[in-house]
This record gives sequence, structure tokens and C-alpha cells, in this order.
Amino acid sequence: MDKKPISAVIYTKDNPDSVVNLVKHLDGYVEEIVIVDSSSPENLKELSQLVGNNTRIYNLPALGIVEPFQKLGANLANNNWILHLDDDEFPSLNLLNFLKNKFNPDDEISAFLLPRLESQRNFIGYHPRLYNKKKMIFSGIIHWGLIPINDIKSLDKDKLLFHHERFSFKKWKIYALLDSYAIGYKILWIMKNKIWHPFGNKRPNLAKIFSKLVEMQFLIGKKIGWFLAVTEYLIACAAYALKNGKIKFRMLKLKYYLLIFVNILKDFNRKIVVWENLFSAGSLSDYLGLNELEDFEKLRDKYKKGLDLLISLIEEKAKGTKNEK
Repeated sequence: MDKKPISAVIYTKDNPDSVVNLVKHLDGYVEEIVIVDSSSPENLKELSQLVGNNTRIYNLPALGIVEPFQKLGANLANNNWILHLDDDEFPSLNLLNFLKNKFNPDDEISAFLLPRLESQRNFIGYHPRLYNKKKMIFSGIIHWGLIPINDIKSLDKDKLLFHHERFSFKKWKIYALLDSYAIGYKILWIMKNKIWHPFGNKRPNLAKIFSKLVEMQFLIGKKIGWFLAVTEYLIACAAYALKNGKIKFRMLKLKYYLLIFVNILKDFNRKIVVWENLFSAGSLSDYLGLNELEDFEKLRDKYKKGLDLLISLIEEKAKGTKNEK
């Protein structure tokens, strides 16, 4: 079976059985498999023994979300084309056959949007999970990690990527705290690009109105401009959330956006500093200085783990910036 020049990069934490199943499923369809792992030592040992020598594994300190690893994961791969997979995702046979028979590595686009079936929410969303790493922005921002820099294509709905998500209110509560540090990045991105969503020109009229409105609000004053901007953005996100998925999930999303707003109000002045400096840095990786393997290795001696560690790094950076001023 001919293999296209695609590197599958799998992101995982303490889920060796699923990763082994993924590796077997991908055999013959991709040229190489890279595993970016944040497992405990015992799970890493089990995974290393099961996948064999033909798969490269890089163990990094857990940061709770995959987005900060995406730039490094792509750079660790030998090919420009990356198939991004989390350990709770599984490609359909139709998707794999597309990779084998119809995928063109010379395509000039940035990314293919893969139709991802959300098992718990019961709807299909589209994500840039097959992309050319030379034509992507790796923002590191939660839920906005991969941003194509030019044209994209959506695959047909039969070429599914199955997502067996495991969500809980406890997890989303800390996601909301993290998102409160990143929401200004998203707003500034919309203002600059006049596009509401990075995966294509969705709702362009709304994006233009929002951008103009925020610019006018900033003329009144930076603090009130930011307050109105985040309020309007969260209301728009909440309205969109009411359209998709099961009732339970819609209510969870509404709570999520409310929690983001509450977290913003807790330390509003410092959040503004983070938003502006994060956007100026270009990505969360650049903002925190996490671009190389050795940068992540330095985090191993930190007493916090996962999302708590990531949030503490952002807060430490914010305090340092404030002190410098």
C-alpha cells in the first residue's frame, strides 16, 4: 500500500490502549507516526512497549490542553502535511481511503477541514486536522489552536473523524478560567482579520460590524471598550451555542461562557495586559517561551501539573509584565 507524505501526530495522556489502536488503524496510510505524550511514567512505559520501534514518542509535561503542543508536534514531524489526532479520536475508513487515493500533497491550500462527529453532542463540526504546517498559525489558544493562513477545503461528511469526547463541568470550569486569559486574543484577531472564525470566512458581516463597533468603543476608553467587547463576544458565542448539540451540552456551554465572564471580572486590569501582550507575541507558545523540547523540559520541576501549571505560567508572565511597567 502506497503511503502519502503525511505525518500523523497523536496527542495523548494516560490512554495507551486507544493510542495503540490508532497506530494499528493508521498503518499503511501515513508515512510516519509521532506521539506527543504527557502520560505518567507507568503509562508511558506501557505505551512504549506496545507501539514498537517504528513510532516516535516524545514525553512532555502535562499542560491540560493540546494546543500549546501543536507547534512543537508539527515541527517534530518530518513531513509538511500533518494529520492531527487526539487520543479520543478515530478516523473512519472513508477518511483513510481519501488519504490513500485522493489526497494531493501538492495542493496549495493550508488545510482540509475534517468533519468530526461529536458522540456526546450528536452533531458534526469541521476542524483543520489535515494541514500543511508551513501554512498554519499555531496560536496555542484553547479551541483556536490551528489557524490556516490561506485557502481551506471541507471534506464530505462521509469522511468522518469520530470524537469520543469526555467532558465534565469540573473540566470546563478550569477551561473557562484559561479562556478568560485568551479571549482578548480572539477579539483582536477578529478585529484585524474581519473574520469571525479562523476556519474560513464565517459570518463576515457580523465580523465587520463587531470589529467596527469595538474600534468605536475603544475610543471611549480602553477599559470600557474591552468590557463591552468581551461582553458582546460572549453573548454572540452563547447565541451560537444554543443552536448545536443536545440540550445538556447547550446548557453546559452557556455556563461556560458565564464562567469566562466571571473570571474576567475577577482581575480585569491584569486580563487586559495579558490579552494585549499575548496578541503582540503572536501565540501562546511565543508568549510563554515554549517552542522547543528543552523549553518544555524545564517545566518538569514545577509543583503544579496540567491546566493548573499552564494557568500559573500565564499568571506569572502577567505579573512579570506588570512589574516591568
